[in-house]
Amino acid sequence: MHRLFMIKVRDWARTSFLSVIFFTQWGVAQPVGPLWADNFQPEQAEILSAQARLAIEESRYSDAEDWINQALQINRALNGFYDSSQLVLLDQLLEALLLQEKWEQFDQRLEYIGWLNRRVHAAEPEKLAMELLRQSKWHLAAAGVIQRSQSAWYLIQGKYLNWQAVSILENSYGRQDPRLAPILYQITLEHYYQSLLSERRGTTSYEFKTDGKAIANGWMSSRNESVERSYRIGKDNLQRIHSLYTEESGTANPTAALLQIYQADWEFLHGNSSVALELYRDAFYRLLDAGIAESEVERFFNQLVKIPAQTLQTDWVAPQSGDRLSAVEFSAWSTIYPGAETPETLLNSPFRLLPDGTQSIQVELKLEVSANESPGRFDYGVTGLDILSVPVKDDILTARTHAEVPLVKFRPRLVAGELASHEPFLLDYKFAEE
Repeated sequence: MHRLFMIKVRDWARTSFLSVIFFTQWGVAQPVGPLWADNFQPEQAEILSAQARLAIEESRYSDAEDWINQALQINRALNGFYDSSQLVLLDQLLEALLLQEKWEQFDQRLEYIGWLNRRVHAAEPEKLAMELLRQSKWHLAAAGVIQRSQSAWYLIQGKYLNWQAVSILENSYGRQDPRLAPILYQITLEHYYQSLLSERRGTTSYEFKTDGKAIANGWMSSRNESVERSYRIGKDNLQRIHSLYTEESGTANPTAALLQIYQADWEFLHGNSSVALELYRDAFYRLLDAGIAESEVERFFNQLVKIPAQTLQTDWVAPQSGDRLSAVEFSAWSTIYPGAETPETLLNSPFRLLPDGTQSIQVELKLEVSANESPGRFDYGVTGLDILSVPVKDDILTARTHAEVPLVKFRPRLVAGELASHEPFLLDYKFAEE
């Protein structure tokens, strides 16, 4: 049911007023009759947007929301309701709404953006795919902020948007185009986050059967089956990424070995340590066969690498000497995704949502190889943890440190192709807000 209402729009340049009749759909006004001449000036929208940006930086989110809404009214009066120029302002509005955790308004705007993108870019599939990927980032940002079961809904909706983008780009690029690889890897990471969420909550399935944000009653599978499904999809994606770069290459090359290391990381993260070790070792020797100096390969596998890595490395880059490395930094994403680092895409505006006052702590860690109860398997993780500096002496913070830091995963260290423990190192750990 459409609702008829009256909106008064102020001309910020000449302080005149216009009354315009609108219908609403998706919570967004749309004109039903011709707009008569107005005196809106484009620079007014730019000024309001700049004011909103400053307000966000100063944590005045409500003011920012008001100014962006005013800028949107001016933009629509000038350019119409189906113009892509408003997408920048809508991004800014989503940021202000998410920082205030205004979920109903956030969802309405996100739904409207999806509708607008499909209308504006219907004849431009590549642009539509890029906008779907951007929508997915907003879902990922929301998944890390909301501290309830709805987090799974945002995570899965973002994953669906990424799959839609893959399907669109396959029609444009073909199924074997390497430009699909970053999206497939992002989907793999989302399956990893989904597994962490399942394991933490002990729930069984996050396949939503309704448009609402409640997990559907009646589980389709057990928790272990849900995690296993995510493992298989991630494994398939990584194998596909590997084939995108290697199918037509019959010679040894660093890219194939590097992508095999991501496959090994995936196996290690899911407890398949013997399979992971075989893949790591094979990649070690493949890099040598590809002409990489043995000293560089040794340094590569001697690095402290947090896994899963945030981005794909497909080109060989000689690693730095270990003597030059400072403390390893880790920003926890959310308390409901234990051990997960903040996704790289959420570290920059407009998706950057880490408060400046987030608590951090420095610890000294030791990583060691140890035997596993299962034959042929091994464990590689934190065996020693010493707190070196804390912002304040707090028993709760200390307890969180001992509970959370050991969940951070590192790639197993190889020396001459063999497993080795790591000497103590420093970790700067930034806590997620509770």
